[in-house]
Amino acid sequence: LLMLWHGLGDSSGNFANGMGAASIAAQQGAVVAVPQAKAPSSGATAMWQFPSPLTNKPPQFDLMLFDSLVTCIDQQFDIDNGRVMTMGFSAGAIWSTYLVMHRSDYLAAAAIFSGGISTTLFGYEKPSYKVAVIGSHGGPTDMFQGIIKFQDMMTTLSSSLVKDGHVMILCSHGQGHTVTQGVVAGAVKFIFSHKYGDGSSVYDAARVAKVLPSYCSLQ
Repeated sequence: LLMLWHGLGDSSGNFANGMGAASIAAQQGAVVAVPQAKAPSSGATAMWQFPSPLTNKPPQFDLMLFDSLVTCIDQQFDIDNGRVMTMGFSAGAIWSTYLVMHRSDYLAAAAIFSGGISTTLFGYEKPSYKVAVIGSHGGPTDMFQGIIKFQDMMTTLSSSLVKDGHVMILCSHGQGHTVTQGVVAGAVKFIFSHKYGDGSSVYDAARVAKVLPSYCSLQ
């Protein structure tokens, strides 16, 4: 099971098309779920409810959504519970970051495109279990309203996860607030190469160089 989480103001349909959700499902033999965020109030922008000044609901609401989706999809499709993964961009990547820290008992791997941690949003909390993570940022211009600086957030997340023994690959594509197709294609291969367990990985520096763009490296 792969869950895709869209960015601020985006839609599940647009994000599914952009990430090639149907192709991923067919190629990997996977269920790919693409939830739609609900606006917290009338006229507000739909976004995931991580702890932030930008939101006004506690994260428990969307944690409950994640838990319910895993349970419901498992009942319908009998998924491999050792292969539950998350992938997101921007606000969806921040939400995937939150899931890594608070739902590591579910996750085998995560792909976080311009997410991470900061004092502006929420700080690092040690995951209870090891999760293999690949992340990307677009360099100094990868920002939201000049306040949310994704390069800093991703490097901080990366160093924190590595310190706690997680497999972490970080890609710096330098193209601002976007995600490149090279990163997406490599990230799909990466996350589907992992299974929930002891956090071990077949990805060493040589495999990273072979499978991923040159701006990606094992941390």
